[in-house]
Amino acid sequence: MSEHKAPTERATAALLEIISISQHYQAAIIRGGSAGEVTAIRGKAHDMLDAFLDQKSEAATVVRAMIAGHPDVDGLAQEGARRLLDE
Repeated sequence: MSEHKAPTERATAALLEIISISQHYQAAIIRGGSAGEVTAIRGKAHDMLDAFLDQKSEAATVVRAMIAGHPDVDGLAQEGARRLLDE
């Protein structure tokens, strides 16, 4: 039942990396880094965002499979989504 934890942990690591890259990006702009350097850092951030979303998708797919046999699977999914939005 904890199959979703590994991709969730990887997503958290990717998010932390995104924060680090964004600080590097900002620092490059402040110190007057070249357009090529700034563009490369931005591309790295986009790659990490893709990785983050991929891991979140994998975790959600595992959770969806875990609740698939529940008689009110759609209700559970809607309730979970509602709780996420309320937070």
